[in-house]
Amino acid sequence: MAGIAHDVFVSYASDDKPTADAVCASLEARGIRAWIAPRDILPGSDWSEAIIDAIENARVMVLVFSARANASRQIIREVERAVSKGLTIIPLRIEDVVPGRNLEYFLGTPHWLDAMSPPLERHLTYLCETVEFLLERGERPEPLPLPQRTQYDVEWLKRNKVLAGIVAIPILLVAAFALGVIGGGGGGSATIDSRLVGSWLVTTGAEQSDGSTVDWTVTQKPDGAYASRTLVQDTGRANYDAVYGTLSLTPDDAPSGYFRSFDFEPDGDNLELLTFAVIPANLSFFLTTSGLAPNVLSTLEEWHRTASGTRPESGKWELNARYGSFEWQLTLSITNQGLYTFEATLNDTGTIKTTSDGSFTQVSKTAGIIEGHFEVVDRDTVIFKNGAVIANPLNAQVTWKRASSR
Repeated sequence: MAGIAHDVFVSYASDDKPTADAVCASLEARGIRAWIAPRDILPGSDWSEAIIDAIENARVMVLVFSARANASRQIIREVERAVSKGLTIIPLRIEDVVPGRNLEYFLGTPHWLDAMSPPLERHLTYLCETVEFLLERGERPEPLPLPQRTQYDVEWLKRNKVLAGIVAIPILLVAAFALGVIGGGGGGSATIDSRLVGSWLVTTGAEQSDGSTVDWTVTQKPDGAYASRTLVQDTGRANYDAVYGTLSLTPDDAPSGYFRSFDFEPDGDNLELLTFAVIPANLSFFLTTSGLAPNVLSTLEEWHRTASGTRPESGKWELNARYGSFEWQLTLSITNQGLYTFEATLNDTGTIKTTSDGSFTQVSKTAGIIEGHFEVVDRDTVIFKNGAVIANPLNAQVTWKRASSR
């Protein structure tokens, strides 16, 4: 019944109901109360409200993952809701399917349980033991033998080669610090190679294809001082679902099927939002590679509406966010016609000193003293590396392209 207390919410696509019913039966046979639709929705009750209430009152979500679940917007909403409420999510994969970008955004880090090889009962036993452990009712289960690498494993590594090298990635940001592109610089003058003087556009070669753009600019002065601005931006359509209390952002230039969805229940001019769900992947890349722990991005932050519109969600929402030593200005503007613009801006200053043998030194308030090497490819192209970057398996480097004559 809908009013009975439960521990586990079972999420599934309708075509996978036999497997979901088996999951539910296995859990309840061990005394673990599960909630599953439509069984636990009272006749005449509002379906959406019942699901929202069930997720909010659960501690664990078991997601029966298949091609049908992967394509379901309803599943994405349920998973996003579970993440926002702090539920532990256990994806039970019954098909060798690569998660779409939206689900992968939420499910990239949890432990997947593969249930593709028969018998299903063996996997359900391990699932129940895992749930019991998470609910602190049992001992940590002995892991099943590792399966053969699946299409998902291979495709995930291909798609996320940046994240796969997460240990090495901060080195890329060290190079950015060394350029003064990210780090806040110290004062004083420095000796600078005259070929670096001017205005530049900066790229890392690791930008994400999520519909957002990165506009990195640096102005290098003859005395070694620089000023830089990083702007991450995207535009598209905003869809507010008052029943679920969610807002979906679909960027204009994103891959087909990509969108971001998060809890959004405006009540006045202050609104708590999950940072990692609001921001595009390009900004997530900058924040995580600068050493920010993922759980920091999973906390609620208070946005303020500085301009209003005629719809509950419309207006201009702003957040001045300090992440470590970085101060980002985040803005989400939504028109009365349901169009949105997202912007994240970081402004910095600093100094760079170079030598005739192609070495550079930066004095940065954020990163301290950074040393490395640069190569002037031609009048309009400069490549920066430091010693650690050369050993980086991602072959990371930061490139300046001249934006205007000095």
